[in-house]
Order: sequence, then structure tokens, then C-alpha cells
Amino acid sequence: MPKTVSGRDLSDVWTGRSSVAERDALFCYYVDDANLTPGAEWRGVRTKTWNYFRFLNGTKGLYDIAEDPLQMHNLFDTRSAVREQMESTLLSFMDRWNDELKPAPEYRHWFDEHRQVVGNVFGALGDPLKAPDWSML
Repeated sequence: MPKTVSGRDLSDVWTGRSSVAERDALFCYYVDDANLTPGAEWRGVRTKTWNYFRFLNGTKGLYDIAEDPLQMHNLFDTRSAVREQMESTLLSFMDRWNDELKPAPEYRHWFDEHRQVVGNVFGALGDPLKAPDWSML
């Protein structure tokens, strides 16, 4: 898999040749590529039971998705132990991906004039309509 692609190869699992343990958490992020409005950017981490996020503008949330799947009750202020664990997990993902939560205009180079993703934290991805560059393996 090229370094510019996030994820991992699960083809052996899909073909029944291997069973890979599920990840404990999933790293999620958002950059507003439509108008690159500062403050709309966020980073988050989700487990089977919890969803935690923080926006660049300071808004934070923690939801027990097992008990509150519609995420109606923000538990950020009342579940400090879970919040601290989720924040630690989020920071670990961000460190692993060399990611910073920056204002949207600083991500402008990730998108072309058609709003297609042409870059990420590793650099340029090339033309999204052409075959991938496998030389970065």
C-alpha cells in the first residue's frame, strides 16, 4: 500500500485466509474543503462505545454511543476518566499521522480546483483520476 494511503491491507481477512483483530479506535478528521472556513475543522476518535471530538474553535464532545446512539447527551464535563483516555488516544493518532489541528486555509493545498483531494500529511498525491503512484511503497 502506498504511504499516501491511510489504512491497512485487509484482503487476507476478506478472503478468509486470516483473522485480524479489530482496532480499538478509529481516527476521524474533517477539513472543510468547500469554503475552507476556519473553525469548522475537527479531529476525533471513536471506539465501539464512545465518540470523542474537538473542533479548532474549542468545542468538544464526548458521547456514549452504546447508550446514546443519537448523541443527544454530551458527557464531556461529567466523564473525566473516559475523556482523558479518549484525548490520549486522539493525541496518539495525531502524533502517528504527524497531524495538527490547523485553520482550514492551511489545508488548501490538499485540494484542487475541483475540490478533489490531491494531498495529505505525507505530501502530494498526484492526479486523483490517474492510476496510483506505487513507487512510494
